[in-house]
Amino acid sequence: MNILKKYILFIAGIFLFLISFLSKNLSFLKFISFIFLIINLYKDKKINLDKIIITVISIISFIINKNDSIIFLILYIISIILIEKLDLKNDISINQKKIFNKSKIYTICVSILSIFIFILYLVLSNKIYTSISKFVLFLIISNLNLFRISIKYLYNKVNRYCTFNKVKIKSNSVLENLYKCKNVCIEKSNIITTGNYEITKIIPYYKKEEEILFFVAHAEYKSDHGIAKCIKDKYKGKIDENIITKFNEYKNLGIIAKINDDEVIVGNEKLFSKKNIQYPKVEFLDTAILVALNNNYIGTIVLKDEIKFESFNINNLFNEVNIDNIIIISSDEKKVVKKMAQNLNINKFYYNLSQNDKLNIISKLGCDTLFISDTIENKKNISFVLASTNKNSDLVLSSYDISNITKTIKASFDLNKKIKRYTIITIISKIIFGILTILNLINIFIMLFIEMILTLFILFNIKMCFKEVK
Repeated sequence: MNILKKYILFIAGIFLFLISFLSKNLSFLKFISFIFLIINLYKDKKINLDKIIITVISIISFIINKNDSIIFLILYIISIILIEKLDLKNDISINQKKIFNKSKIYTICVSILSIFIFILYLVLSNKIYTSISKFVLFLIISNLNLFRISIKYLYNKVNRYCTFNKVKIKSNSVLENLYKCKNVCIEKSNIITTGNYEITKIIPYYKKEEEILFFVAHAEYKSDHGIAKCIKDKYKGKIDENIITKFNEYKNLGIIAKINDDEVIVGNEKLFSKKNIQYPKVEFLDTAILVALNNNYIGTIVLKDEIKFESFNINNLFNEVNIDNIIIISSDEKKVVKKMAQNLNINKFYYNLSQNDKLNIISKLGCDTLFISDTIENKKNISFVLASTNKNSDLVLSSYDISNITKTIKASFDLNKKIKRYTIITIISKIIFGILTILNLINIFIMLFIEMILTLFILFNIKMCFKEVK
């Protein structure tokens, strides 16, 4: 059952209790309810301002035996405590802590003011009950529990909305700051492209195509990269893992493996340059994998990777969330990356990059950068937002669907907008209540009714804004 339904039930419970308390013949029930209230308040052995306020009012109402608005207030605050104890499974972000700390300061200040009002009315009117009524009215004004509940519910609903769109947020701090991103860097493989490679040609140098495929298929046997899968599928023979005596995979570079007594090197130009292996300088418009046997170049495998259909909409998707600095970063050769950037109408791109090169580019862009990656697993203390399928990422993706990422950024916008809106509504309502109380134009019943309706409106508004989530 969600918080909105529970809140409605709590309000219904208040009216049921109110009927019992208003009956003059049920003083025993009143006594039992009072004892239950005190036990429920302090069963966790913790003391806070809310509990002290409720206890004081409860004792006053019990002693003076007034079955009216003070009893209503007690039940009202009980409902607030019960709602606050609902399990919303939210971590507390820095922004939430600021909001809650400021609300506590506000509560303390207005509570002190309510004591002053009580003394003032007692001196001027010499009527204990009138003074208590004013005291209680200002205590209601001081209470921001309903506002805190709305904020908790909002964070919970936004988190569930993001999960519904297959994006799990690492923390609420990430969620509330996501809308600040002004740059987005995207890796090519599996994100912009399908990752389903197809061999277009094999260019042998002094080994036959079948021999090149034999060595590469065995070298790539333990790799789960899309290129490795494609080559293993192309190789028709049986892979004997017993002859693979060495395997080292270097991300964004390639693989070095030992097949029987032969060292096989499969990778890009950067890896071959590091190993000082000579090879013919031929430029391809598709991904080219160089192959060497015992440090001697033996051929090239050319593969094609299709661009995802939805990738052609990348510019529009990110422009909708006010991000226009879109950058492609890749370990592929310049011509391959340039061709892709032109197809997608993206002006900025980087090529021939290792993992460290990619992180260096991100660090220069700053903390307001979103990096959608298929290879980076460690941020290395660099401040940016990482989105990947890795469970340690800031945004943990179920799939590399750009539209789901932009929906999450929009949710971050909505979260911050609604926090500001609900804060303004709360402040204005409290000011109006304070003025009406001083002018004797409002009583407890009307104030409580308006507060409850206002809270229901806010909770319902949150529910409707994220109605996709049940």
